Amino acid sequence: MVRALTGRVLFGTAGFMLVFFLSFPAHTIATTLLRSALSFIAFFVSGYVFQWMFAYISRESVQAKKKPSHSLDANELQPLTEGLTKEEAQQVAAYIRHMLHDEKDG
Repeated sequence: MVRALTGRVLFGTAGFMLVFFLSFPAHTIATTLLRSALSFIAFFVSGYVFQWMFAYISRESVQAKKKPSHSLDANELQPLTEGLTKEEAQQVAAYIRHMLHDEKDG
């Protein structure tokens, strides 16, 4: 939290200094300080927005990696095993376990 706040303050300070040094030769000190303060606020808030966007994007990419490519619940498996003998159903279950095991390894 402190590190994130420090980063936003540094980003805001960089905006303040940029506007201050570019505005100082052409305007009065009051105008320059006002513009610099407004730029600090704008850069500080935009730093927060960028930080939130990057955190949101990285969270979505992590969740996408964790989510399995296909998942079958009990209701979807029922039609697959319907009409099979007990032995055939066990073979299908073993095959599915084998496929899931290979997917975890790969």
